[in-house]
Amino acid sequence: MDQHQTAITAAFVMEGLHDAGYGLVVEAYKEHGGAIELVSAVMAWVPAIDALRAAAETVRPEYPGVYEYEVSGEFGHWLGDSIIDEGDLPDRGHTMSILIDAVESFFRVDDRDLKRRLRARLDAAANEFMAPAANDPQ
Repeated sequence: MDQHQTAITAAFVMEGLHDAGYGLVVEAYKEHGGAIELVSAVMAWVPAIDALRAAAETVRPEYPGVYEYEVSGEFGHWLGDSIIDEGDLPDRGHTMSILIDAVESFFRVDDRDLKRRLRARLDAAANEFMAPAANDPQ
């Protein structure tokens, strides 16, 4: 994705976070830091949102709706609600599962073979995102 599209994705994730009640989210997250730390932690998911979109486009290039509203914004809202409920970001694996389901649902594939291919591409993109980087501490 280009930088412009990544910025749009990030803006809609933040819009969703605001829809969840930004002040409540910041307050719930205070044990882990302030607003900057919260935004940094949430923005770490933007590359995954973009990677999943790119993976889905290889199977279904046409869009049945507005990805930013239905995936990016809704994901931000879900993250906000989760932080309010738990006081922290949810588990990475669970979060990725929620995100994959949202992308799969957005692209609304009925054909079984196409649906299988879409899921395989989404899983591959998710695995790549979730794999530890070479310079991450073990």
